[in-house]
Amino acid sequence: ERHLLRSQIARITATCTLAVKDFYEMEEDDDGKKTMKEKEDAAVPGPDELKTEGGWCHCAPFLLSTGKSSWPDLEKLQEKAEEGLISEDIVRDLQKQQDNEAAHEMLEGIEEDLAELKPEGAETSPA
Repeated sequence: ERHLLRSQIARITATCTLAVKDFYEMEEDDDGKKTMKEKEDAAVPGPDELKTEGGWCHCAPFLLSTGKSSWPDLEKLQEKAEEGLISEDIVRDLQKQQDNEAAHEMLEGIEEDLAELKPEGAETSPA
């Protein structure tokens, strides 16, 4: 139960950590690692924009169904499968999961979150 609770807290935290849209930007260093930094010309929008979902974005990595924030490199896994280090079934299952669930980027807007569950004409407040 302890691990389940910890994973649920991580999933909720990743989903609910928000930032003002267009206040931060992603920067990639020489190693390919992405970091979030405040834009130099960043300005906080007015209250009318902040009242809607369009004024907000996610600022924590999205957690996939695997519990990770990105998919593994399938080419490298396929090479390991050919060498007999891992099972072909594992690679095939990961490929299916990756095809069914797209990875999300940080600073992605929240407008489309749970769009299929919202009734038509529903309020667009982030609260």
